[in-house]
Amino acid sequence: ASKKYLQGGHTMFDMEKKKVKVANITPDEKTGIGLWTEDDFFKLMNTGVRKNGKNVRYPMVPLPGISRSECNAIYQYLRTVEPIKNKI
Repeated sequence: ASKKYLQGGHTMFDMEKKKVKVANITPDEKTGIGLWTEDDFFKLMNTGVRKNGKNVRYPMVPLPGISRSECNAIYQYLRTVEPIKNKI
């Protein structure tokens, strides 16, 4: 993985083979998840619903079986990476 992998913008494909850009999940407050709380992140991971109310799209899928402690560990890790401003 590249150093800036979590900044998003990378092209992947959805279930219909259409190109999609992945989201910035660095703690940047303007273009990433820097203003998200652990609760916001847990809701996203469990339900697939973003903080803005929109559903995530493939290749991201909801993980309804993820535990709160697992999700919080991922969230805490993401808080340690370099915030990168990259509007998608």
